[in-house]
Amino acid sequence: VPRTGEQRPARAASVEAWSFARDEVAPFALVARDSLRAGDTLAGPAIVTETTATTYLDAGFVADVHTGGSLVARRQRA
Repeated sequence: VPRTGEQRPARAASVEAWSFARDEVAPFALVARDSLRAGDTLAGPAIVTETTATTYLDAGFVADVHTGGSLVARRQRA
């Protein structure tokens, strides 16, 4: 698992969900929140799961894991 801020490759675990960005059903990676570390970047489409929350990250967005552990979502630059 890269810990250098590089984008992660597609994961094997996925689920079909509605992508508002694509206006269609698309595969979303399922990611356990506790598998992400500070400096990691996750590209959508992805669904991040944890005990108290679920984070929906659509196509065209990325989430950076802040040094404090927060997920900071942003629109991906073209």
